[in-house]
Formats: sequence, structure tokens, C-alpha cells
Amino acid sequence: MGISEALQTQLRGSGYPFERILVPLDGSASAERTLATVQALCGRSASQIVLLRVVEPPPPGAAGPAAQDLVRIAELYLRRASGALHLPEIQPKIAVRVGPASETVLAVAAENDISLIAMSTHGRLTSTALPFGTVADHLLRSSTVPILAIPAHASAAKSENASRTLLVPFQGNPSDRNIVPIAVDFAVAIGADLAVLLWIAPPAWTGRGEAEVLVDGEQRLRKLAGPFESKRIPTVQLVKRGDPVAAILEAARSSEADVLAIGAGSDAGGDSILRTVLATATIPVLLSPSS
Repeated sequence: MGISEALQTQLRGSGYPFERILVPLDGSASAERTLATVQALCGRSASQIVLLRVVEPPPPGAAGPAAQDLVRIAELYLRRASGALHLPEIQPKIAVRVGPASETVLAVAAENDISLIAMSTHGRLTSTALPFGTVADHLLRSSTVPILAIPAHASAAKSENASRTLLVPFQGNPSDRNIVPIAVDFAVAIGADLAVLLWIAPPAWTGRGEAEVLVDGEQRLRKLAGPFESKRIPTVQLVKRGDPVAAILEAARSSEADVLAIGAGSDAGGDSILRTVLATATIPVLLSPSS
């Protein structure tokens, strides 16, 4: 357990920030790998895990199984998938719904007061050459709860009792403010030993000297470190210039980060960076809600 062990003990009686987790599954291997990540990262803080399979109804008159048969098959699939979760204190809840995939996921999240959606960025119909599939794309843009996105090529999460490092990059976007409280809560929930805060200065000259730009970044990071350190989670503060994606991936590699927490930028540049990070990251990415 990480540096926040004392705080975690206090929270056991009052509830964790991310204790109700929804895991959408579509039958693909990449989606099922989400279960191992949830167990390793969130197992100690979860009080309920909901496994969801959305069945899209066949077109009228189409050949093949009827909707009720697809529902029955989906229920059997979820019962089998739930066996991959080895959390003695939690009996996963399974839910099968018929309807459009992304809208149904959001509806089930609202019905169950979900605090975190853990999902693969790629489903059975998505090429790994794409940043993420259409369902993931809609959820990333529309979810009102944080999302833990697991890239299809993510490496296996460390064991539950391993030390944890959370990487939080900032670029001066409005979405940066949204990710801080979420990242702090998640760091507490997973028992993080360290939060690495990365300030990415613009690669182009801003009319000020480089030293002034770096000092400005350092001052901003000292303020952003406060919420983490108030929860007894120490921070390392880095300021880098250059390509944002390259800086994020290099910081993740050098710090051996377990999770990357990034604000879901609403501006065109932030969205482009997010898509590229999701396409190339090898660790889970925690995203702030879109609204």
C-alpha cells in the first residue's frame, strides 16, 4: 500500500471517491483485459463493480438470433467474465441492456451512481491502428463521470500491492483545472506513493526568455502540488519544453508511471494531443469528465 495508507484507512469508513466502477465489455480480448487493470489498480477501493454488456438490437426482419437470445448469451458471457475478478469482498453485478452502445453505457452509469467508467479504448470492431473506436470516442466526449481508458496495447498493471506512480501533465489549458481534484482522489484510491507533475511549456518562443518561461512553470507546479501533498502524497515537479506528446510519453517512461491523468481538452489542440496519447500510451489514462 502506498504513502496514503493512513488516509486510505480513514476512507474505508466513509467511502472512496472511486468505489462504484462500471466496466463495459463487448466480448473482445482488449475489453476483457480491463478487468485485470481494475483489479490491480482499484480493487482495494471498490465497493461495487458493474459489468455491462450492451446488445444492439438486430434490424427488423434480419436473420440470426432474436434479441432475447442475444441477451441470454450476453448474460452467460458476463458470468464467465466475472470469474476473472478475484476480489473476495466484492460480488460483481452484471447488467445486460438492449440499445445503442454509448448512450446505454451512460444511462447505466447514471442508474447505478457510477463514479468511474473503466473501459478499453478499442472494441472488437476497432483497429488498433486507430486512437479509439466510435463507442469510446462518444463516451470520452459525453461522460459526466471520469473515465479510466485502457489502451489496447497497454502493458499489464502491477500487482495490487506494488508501489504506484501517477503522472499528471499540464499545458495551461482550462481542462488542467478539472483534472487536479480527480487525480488527487484517484491517487488516494490507488494508494499512490508518488505524483509526478509535468508542466509542458509551449515549444515556440512566447516573447519571454526561456528562463522566465521555466520559472513560470515551476511556480505553477508548486501551486498544483498543494492538493496532492495535503493528502500526504509526495510530488516530483518537472518542467519540459517541446512536443507535448513526446514530453508526456518520455516522462511516463522515465518515472515508470502506472497511470496518466490528463484533462480532456475541449480545444482543438488538446483534443489532438489526447488522441495521440491514447494511440501511443502503454499505461491506463484517467480522463476528467467532458462536462
